[in-house]
Amino acid sequence: AKADKKAKKSSSRARARQRRIEEAEIVAREQAMLEDDGAPQSADDFERLLLSSPNSSLLWIQYMAFQTAQTELDQARTLAERALSTINIREEDEKQNVLFALLELEYKYGSAETVNAVIKRILPQVNHKQAYLKIADMYEAGGEYDKADEALKKAVKAKKGTTKKGWLRRVELKFKQGEVDGARELLQASTRALPQKKHMFMFLAFARLEYSMPNKGGSKERARTMCEELVSRAPKRNDLWHQYIDLEIKYGGGDKRHVDSLFERVTSIKLSVKKIKYGGG
Repeated sequence: AKADKKAKKSSSRARARQRRIEEAEIVAREQAMLEDDGAPQSADDFERLLLSSPNSSLLWIQYMAFQTAQTELDQARTLAERALSTINIREEDEKQNVLFALLELEYKYGSAETVNAVIKRILPQVNHKQAYLKIADMYEAGGEYDKADEALKKAVKAKKGTTKKGWLRRVELKFKQGEVDGARELLQASTRALPQKKHMFMFLAFARLEYSMPNKGGSKERARTMCEELVSRAPKRNDLWHQYIDLEIKYGGGDKRHVDSLFERVTSIKLSVKKIKYGGG
């Protein structure tokens, strides 16, 4: 019985994938038929395309953008509502794409009230961690770092503190603002909340920020110290050595002797160096 359920579920997913592929092909063909630059040039063009691809969030969002460019904001909002009522209920990702496009529209042209109203519509339908990560992206792009951090806090809270992605995004946000001490405090807070197996990821990611953002207060010396601590804890982790060397090649300032010494140390502990080559990656 379980095998039958799995087979049915797999078959259903395969049909859904095939349906999306076919719709994408139809959109591509219809757009190609529009000649010139291949993009819809009028509301009629979009309406014709939507007749054959009503579940395409990409097409609906492009149509919204077209109306927005014409300063027809109410029309763009109406299109979002049409899309949400038209797209098949099984196409959850497509509906979510439209909701986030509506959120971006309200953020740029609406008010705090209309933004919050859309967020309230999003949360019951989208994984809270993923929703708040996207909301944080929106606020960060708009230069509202405090609001972005509040959204990231909620993303972390949604996973009871165990999302390394949410923690790292908070650390990155502090770094981008030149608040290195604040970023370091968040790193320590993350290690108290995250399971031990995720600590290495956070420390290595922090070292990458130290290396790559000297203009925001990052320090190559602190990054090296952190990497040295990591490889001393796990000297046979080939991936750690690979990333340490890669960071040195990319951000170490061309210190060839230091890179050579790292290669020698890797060789001395008999690790594979086949994938560790100059040029990064």
